[in-house]
Amino acid sequence: MASAKKPRRHISLSACQDSQRTWEDGKGRSMTQMLIGILDKNPNPSFKDLMTSLSYSMHNMARSLHEWSRGKKKEVAVKKNSAEESAIPTELVNFQDPQLGSLTKLNMDQTFTM
Repeated sequence: MASAKKPRRHISLSACQDSQRTWEDGKGRSMTQMLIGILDKNPNPSFKDLMTSLSYSMHNMARSLHEWSRGKKKEVAVKKNSAEESAIPTELVNFQDPQLGSLTKLNMDQTFTM
């Protein structure tokens, strides 16, 4: 007798909420690279552990970006160059909140598999 196949789940992962902007850090790392790093360490985490790890990683990236931006703003302020200050894109306060979505309700304790 053939074993019954488990129904497939389709999920979506997003780097941030619709009202937020996403960005890369100064080394070009994004949510995708962080996700790959997390899955390299643990290929089958629970959905909850995956999203927790992803949230912490992205929070740390945002804090580093905020620190870099504060330094750039101070650097430009010392030069007293308002044109340069407005030309440098900086991020000082916002964070990215990674999102997990599905058409069906997810049990966050279930294992993430690809």
